[in-house]
Amino acid sequence: MPKSDEEMINPNRYNGPPKKVFIVVKMRNRRGTNVSKADKQVLIRRVLFLNERVIDVAKSLNINYSNAKTILHFHKKKCQKS
Repeated sequence: MPKSDEEMINPNRYNGPPKKVFIVVKMRNRRGTNVSKADKQVLIRRVLFLNERVIDVAKSLNINYSNAKTILHFHKKKCQKS
């Protein structure tokens, strides 16, 4: 359908009330557990140098297994950069 002359001349004409736009921001609901620096060092030493299993060391230090894996991952990543 071809545009009318008015639409071609004035494209900013009134088209009714403004449309409502909703912006949804999802917040993270994570509770972080803080692992002390000493526990991190013990974990790294026992897993990387004494060849113990991550799950066993994590249980003995009362650290969540996934947190222990994350600590090791970031340690390895940090060591690769230097």
